[in-house]
Amino acid sequence: MSLQTLIKNVQELGQEEGEGKLRDAIQILEQERKLMEEVPDLQLADKTKRLRQACFKVNYKKRKLMAGMPAMISKSKSAGFSGDNPAARVETNFKQWSI
Repeated sequence: MSLQTLIKNVQELGQEEGEGKLRDAIQILEQERKLMEEVPDLQLADKTKRLRQACFKVNYKKRKLMAGMPAMISKSKSAGFSGDNPAARVETNFKQWSI
């Protein structure tokens, strides 16, 4: 996932957050993207890596749900699925990242 895609995902998933936090997070990601263009060997910050991973996980789970896999649904019900909300985890990671 590119930083540009991560910025787009943060915009989509972070709309519930305050406008200021969202703007600050996007600005930080934009700065990091520009630095990566200037210095290609630069490593992403740990917080950015965690945010990227959380966004990827949410998008993956969305794709799985959209695919409508009835076998997965029936298995999760029989296994005692706890109603895990991946978007809530991304929101938590986003809050930690923007501090």
